[in-house]
Amino acid sequence: IYLLLFLALGVLSWYLMPLRWMAFLSWLSRRVCGFRTRNLDVDGVRWHHYEGGKGPVLVLLHGLAAEGDHWLGVAAPLRRHFRVLVPDLPGFGASQPPAGLAFRIPEQSRRLEAWLEQLGVERCVLVGNSMGAWVSAEFASRHPERVPALWLQDPFGVLSAKPSQILEGFLERGSNPFEVRTMQDYRNLVALMFEKPPHLPYPIARAGYLHTQRLKDEMPRMQREVLQES
Repeated sequence: IYLLLFLALGVLSWYLMPLRWMAFLSWLSRRVCGFRTRNLDVDGVRWHHYEGGKGPVLVLLHGLAAEGDHWLGVAAPLRRHFRVLVPDLPGFGASQPPAGLAFRIPEQSRRLEAWLEQLGVERCVLVGNSMGAWVSAEFASRHPERVPALWLQDPFGVLSAKPSQILEGFLERGSNPFEVRTMQDYRNLVALMFEKPPHLPYPIARAGYLHTQRLKDEMPRMQREVLQES
């Protein structure tokens, strides 16, 4: 009876406590992959990141409305060859909330510089996705001697690139898939992010949706400031 009760409570928590499950699964995934978590205050801004491995420094920067954990599948094998640093950029994930922060690309690049200096990182390979790729390129253009290589995935801010479906909708039709109001809005956003959208277990999908709700009031401003650079 106790075992059945325990299992029943576990199933109920799977649906009623998605944020707790997401936090546990993220923590477990990092530990299994050999990463440790750190928090730093840099010029009054709180940074959360995880790191692991030894060797040349490699920094992975996520995109708009994403977070560092989204890199975990890529970061795990790279730690065999690099000291891998994966931050939640300020405004996202477990780092400082966005209120009061500027999101123009130069400001984000300067925050990245201050964070690297506090960590004692003089040179690093920068890896960026979407907005993170733009921040990486901006940093490298100002400090080429500190960035021996760039790895840019679906970089935002490249004028010669073919506009994505998301950008076309935002610029031409005024639609904004990042304005997530319902679970269906979140599923539609995930579908736009992948050629073949992965299956998301309920607590992960629900936690992802709840995370977007933390940004819903600030996201229009954040997007406007980023797009001012384009």
